[in-house]
Amino acid sequence: MILADVLPGLPTIFGLGILEVMGIIALGILWVNMTLLAVVAFKRVAPCRQAVRNMGPSVGLGRGHTHLRSGGRVLLHGHIRHGEVAYHRVEQTGRSAGEGQIFFHDRNYSGELVGGKLEVITEAGPIQVELPAASEHTEVWPDAVAADVRAAEVDFEAAQAQARRASGYRRQLRTPIHGQVWVSAIVAPAEDGEVQLTVLAPKRASDQIVVSAVNPKLWAKRSTAICIGFGSATLAVTTGCTILALWPPVFGAVSTVGALAGMAALLSNMLFGNLVRDAVRKPSERLVGGVWTQK
Repeated sequence: MILADVLPGLPTIFGLGILEVMGIIALGILWVNMTLLAVVAFKRVAPCRQAVRNMGPSVGLGRGHTHLRSGGRVLLHGHIRHGEVAYHRVEQTGRSAGEGQIFFHDRNYSGELVGGKLEVITEAGPIQVELPAASEHTEVWPDAVAADVRAAEVDFEAAQAQARRASGYRRQLRTPIHGQVWVSAIVAPAEDGEVQLTVLAPKRASDQIVVSAVNPKLWAKRSTAICIGFGSATLAVTTGCTILALWPPVFGAVSTVGALAGMAALLSNMLFGNLVRDAVRKPSERLVGGVWTQK
């Protein structure tokens, strides 16, 4: 029985009532959009893994000395004993409508390697790696805590006056990198027994140096799990809503609940999709934002 049998005044299309046709179209819209969200999430897995794979084999924590003998790009894991080795910078613009708050959005991300000595422990013993100073072809990954560092502010009223202009109030956040770090760089081949190495200064994009305060491999695993989990959950929820929406009798209580659940899932998943996109950003491009409230 179709709805047209109950309400004979409604038009039919190919023997289906107009409401049944609209329901089929609604299910189609649900599946197209939810599938696209899932596909986009799955497609983010490969870049995350590739970014870490391009960093080279791991050297540190008592292993990897053989990679130093052959030279080339390696992922060094060690400690900076003195001072900061690099800085991560976020350029921001603040806007205000005059309510005692300035809302910031990120404009640009950059990194600078100030240089220093990295102590790496391999199976052959400790090795001192000299890191060069470089501002080009350098990528810096701060950790989640460091990303919350805020710049020293000027007087709020002066800043708000600038924030109300078309150009906005601009500031720079600078996060230092020190202590335990991971460094992806190109090193010259090491001789047997050599305990002093030098990282080659980057002269082109392929020589890029990545300095990270987070474990790149753990970041890749976490990002992969988020993307696969979100994509799989999206398809599972869509399937469940479809089963409920088609539960006989169509347009009955269960069917109506399924249709409403599908609509809610579609609207909420658009929000969750944006959250997943931001969650799997490379740490060097993690959104910072922020609000400065007058005290």
